[in-house]
Amino acid sequence: MQSEPALTFLYEAIGRLNGSRRTETMVEETCKLYPSMFDAYSVPTLIMGGRHDHFLEPDQHLHIATLVPGAATHTFQNSGHSAYWEEPAEFNRIVAEFIKRSNSV
Repeated sequence: MQSEPALTFLYEAIGRLNGSRRTETMVEETCKLYPSMFDAYSVPTLIMGGRHDHFLEPDQHLHIATLVPGAATHTFQNSGHSAYWEEPAEFNRIVAEFIKRSNSV
């Protein structure tokens, strides 16, 4: 988030506290989900992603949503991987609207 250098510094500092990531676990069989696992799935689901994500492909959340029955999506135009941090007001608004819609179904 280049417009907020102090927040960028804080975000990166917090990230360094986490240590190294074991991204190889993302391809382990126990972590994989298959479309057939969602055959009877009926939980309201919101899948979000950021247009400037450098960890996942920016549109990957849209593809994932096609595999989850009834999933809603939202793309944060000014965020990367952590929209809750980069755009907290919009993130909270989107989640609140989704919960409100889900409770009225």
